[in-house]
Amino acid sequence: RAKSREETKVADEEIEKSLAWLQKSRTKFAAVFRPAQKGDLAEVEFTMSCEAKPASAQEGFGEAKEILNGEVKNYSIILGEGLNFVPGFEEQILGLKENEEKSFSLLFPEDWSDKNLAKPSLALASQLVDFKLKMKSVQEGQKPELNDEFAKSLGEFKDLEALKENIKEGLRHEKEHKEKDLWRLEILKEIAKKSEAEIPKILLEAEKEKMLAELEQNLAQMGLQFEKYLEDIKKTKDELKKEWNGKAEERVMAALILRQIAQKENLEVGEEDLEKEVSRFFSRFQSATAGESQIDKGRLKEYIKGSLLNEKAFQLLEDFSKQATG
Repeated sequence: RAKSREETKVADEEIEKSLAWLQKSRTKFAAVFRPAQKGDLAEVEFTMSCEAKPASAQEGFGEAKEILNGEVKNYSIILGEGLNFVPGFEEQILGLKENEEKSFSLLFPEDWSDKNLAKPSLALASQLVDFKLKMKSVQEGQKPELNDEFAKSLGEFKDLEALKENIKEGLRHEKEHKEKDLWRLEILKEIAKKSEAEIPKILLEAEKEKMLAELEQNLAQMGLQFEKYLEDIKKTKDELKKEWNGKAEERVMAALILRQIAQKENLEVGEEDLEKEVSRFFSRFQSATAGESQIDKGRLKEYIKGSLLNEKAFQLLEDFSKQATG
């Protein structure tokens, strides 16, 4: 049987970490006329070039070489955060003043694959690249003080303690949600172990197509293109779907188990509850008319009805588990 859920706790360190992130996100930068140091925001422009054998060249055959010339302007980086695009680049910027120039060479890593700076025909991995760089500006970061005024600037918080309490509740809610999902998954896995039912391939394929659609939608919400994402991770749709075999099986099995529980226990969703959730969904749009013009209301109702039935089935399992462990 599944282990009982424990009380969710939030450590002081977690609250302080979130508070520090908020403080950092409100950092203001001001230009300074001194050598760049860690913590500064540096804006640079540079050119890069290298000589490399073409991918088609055979070892020891001729002297054929290909030249890469790339120019990058308005490249910003906060020094000391380790977010530079190639190891050693950040260290070359440290100590430079505004308008100072510098030339240096860097060896690119074996797994380098940034297609934004390299021609697709030329692999920069393991290549020695020459840089000519100019420091355009050095800006010093000024973090706000963690006090009551800072808390008030973030919203309707009367003081810093109120902000901390809000952060604590937010973290607790997030952890409870994750723990609840993990706990539910554990219950379903235990039920699935006792089930001898085989999952039809057609259901598995349908679930993997659904997972692909979900991924594409999530990427779109972040402003990313699905094809570009596949290119960056160097995988095809079929390769992703193959990797998802286990996850898809879990999802299909979970859906089948919850459906069986709902049918066996005669669980139903009231029309009032269904309409309430549908209205809540459309409230995210600027107007109900705008929402209904973009969403198939019939399919939405079926989806929400299924979610509510799953929730009822889960609640039944949780009640049974509490009785068994109590």
